[in-house]
Amino acid sequence: MYRVFLLTLVIASCLQAATQEETLQRIRDLEARLERAEALIRQLMEARTPSLETPAPASAPEVRKSETAIAPDRMPQELLPNLGLIGATSSFSAGTHSGPYSSARGNYFAGSVSLPLAKAPAGQLLYEFSAGLSQSSTNLNVTSNVAQVANLAVLGPGLLNDALRGTGAAPFPVQIQTKSDIDLLQVVPFALKYQTSMLNRWRLRPYVIAGLGLYVTISNQNSLTGLRPDANLPAELRAALNALFGNGAPFGGSLIGGQITAARELTALGIPSGQGGITPGFQTGGGIEWRMRPRFSWGLDLRWNKLSNGANFYTIAPRGSFHF
Repeated sequence: MYRVFLLTLVIASCLQAATQEETLQRIRDLEARLERAEALIRQLMEARTPSLETPAPASAPEVRKSETAIAPDRMPQELLPNLGLIGATSSFSAGTHSGPYSSARGNYFAGSVSLPLAKAPAGQLLYEFSAGLSQSSTNLNVTSNVAQVANLAVLGPGLLNDALRGTGAAPFPVQIQTKSDIDLLQVVPFALKYQTSMLNRWRLRPYVIAGLGLYVTISNQNSLTGLRPDANLPAELRAALNALFGNGAPFGGSLIGGQITAARELTALGIPSGQGGITPGFQTGGGIEWRMRPRFSWGLDLRWNKLSNGANFYTIAPRGSFHF
């Protein structure tokens, strides 16, 4: 009986030792699997985030030639491909114009903002809002019908010929030499601009543009003419007219419609004389930009403007642009 008890105790001890050894072996197997899993995760993370110095793997997707041909120091890195840093541009221009309404050439100033709309074949399509100011000054002879009426009031119907022609005894000149100043504000709230990226390797981007706009014209004719110095008038009548119109009014100064000056009260308040109007029109043109810096480019801009009243003119100006 004693021997049976000892034998049973020995067998139980052996079974317990075998169970512990099997448990330890399982733990070692699990640890080895965990180490292999961690190593695999590290390899995957390194493959997804390569360093800047690591060249692209041979199995990487093929990149278009138009993008690989651009060296990093030639064109800036773009968040939206082929659209600029984020695709937006703010531009300013200062140049000359051909002269609206057959006026002389003059100064031209403009500014614009371009925003990307969509990618297009070999380039991109943008929306542009622009505003410009064209200024010109021209010597112009005008016929004043108001002066004819004023001459008739002074001379009477007996001297009708002198009154209408502004000759002889007519106190006011009918043909008035003026300096005609024209300010034309062009606002183009909607224009589409196509810009190609085919010349990116030389940092050049040509573009064409077309849009609809409104043209605000303000014109003013300025004359220094007052009374006719050679008018054949009686001395008393000349003195009376000089007392009334010695300051050049109503035909000396800024003329309204090339006819007559504004009232003295309006002039004293500083209210400008002249006339103006708003006319719809169409604008088209193009140009080219050279990217000097990642955020700045310089170029040349040419626009042709056609107004609904038949007037047309073109503008040409150097163009500076900020990219953001």
